[in-house]
Amino acid sequence: MRVTTAQVAQFVQALPHIDVADRKAFRDAARCTLVSHRDELPAFDRLFAQFWSPAAATLAAAAGAPRDNVPSRGRAPAQVGLLATPRSPPSERAPDTTERTVVDRVLTYSGVEILRRKRFEELSQDELTEVERMLRRLTWRVEERRSRRHRRAPRGPRLDWRRTIAAAIRHDGEWIARRWQQRARVPRPLVVLADVSGSMERYTRLLLTFLHTLTRQGSRYGRRQRVETFLFGTRLTRTTRALATRNIDGALAEVGRHVVDWAGGTRIGDSVHLFNRVWSRRVLGRGAVVIIISDGWDRGDPALVGREIARLRRSCSRLVWLNPLIGTRAFAPRTRGLVAALPYVDDFLPVHDLTSLEALARHLEALPALPCRRRSPRVDCAEPEKRQ
Repeated sequence: MRVTTAQVAQFVQALPHIDVADRKAFRDAARCTLVSHRDELPAFDRLFAQFWSPAAATLAAAAGAPRDNVPSRGRAPAQVGLLATPRSPPSERAPDTTERTVVDRVLTYSGVEILRRKRFEELSQDELTEVERMLRRLTWRVEERRSRRHRRAPRGPRLDWRRTIAAAIRHDGEWIARRWQQRARVPRPLVVLADVSGSMERYTRLLLTFLHTLTRQGSRYGRRQRVETFLFGTRLTRTTRALATRNIDGALAEVGRHVVDWAGGTRIGDSVHLFNRVWSRRVLGRGAVVIIISDGWDRGDPALVGREIARLRRSCSRLVWLNPLIGTRAFAPRTRGLVAALPYVDDFLPVHDLTSLEALARHLEALPALPCRRRSPRVDCAEPEKRQ
């Protein structure tokens, strides 16, 4: 039988509403939630008979137990998986020549889905190692842009004269076939500015693993995607070469030697100002996508943050802000620096668990081919029909 996790969840949710010692009620609940097609009914009846026969004594004992020993109604579903294991003494069991293996269904779940949705700051050391391993398996690819160069194509708007003439020479000057060209498509450069101040310290390890994965990305069409990474707290530090190390531990050790303002204060405006003045002309060419990773807490001037973020937005194709606090309850962008910067941000996304990073990977791959330009801070690039 093909039973999904959602069906199992529905079955467990139905158990508090029935008497689990009642064979008919238990069978009906399982049949309504676990059976997807009528062809599975014979298999379900056979499996249910195999399940109920060793569990019947346990269910009857649980139904007749003193009230002090009966678990509360809220904890009843947690005990259901244990019912598959017979609790009667070995002397009372019926003789059986066939050795059966009973599986405890509580231990058959997968913790991958839990780790994907668990917040980064709540992970234990073992869970952190597993999430880092899962993160390194993600594929990061930014949507490609149209290049000014042309490449070969079976059909296209432009005739490839060099290849066409070369083919004609091979046939004594006869123009038997024509060769075509079309505009090439290349990956957009990706620039990441990550906050490593004290308020972001609990996310730093995983975010640096994320940056290392981005930097180590492969190539498409023989061209390696250009990725530039910068870390900032009270000052800006370029870490592209340090994160290019093949080994993740060696890369993080190299980053630690270069960054001197680790787990300190935050000056977003000053750091972005230094980037705009020194690095923007070097790394923001060819329609680059800029990602800022920060919780928005800033000790500097909010007006400076707004001016520099606006200038950065005019220099790139798209500006994405990742905030780990978006996944918390009652979050609202109320800090003065974040309020000043958000009008110039195209995408304001969460980065608090592995699921949010997977969503970010899909978002970067689906970015529009043409740059999204704004005429004013209030114009939304996602709704061009509202522009007047």
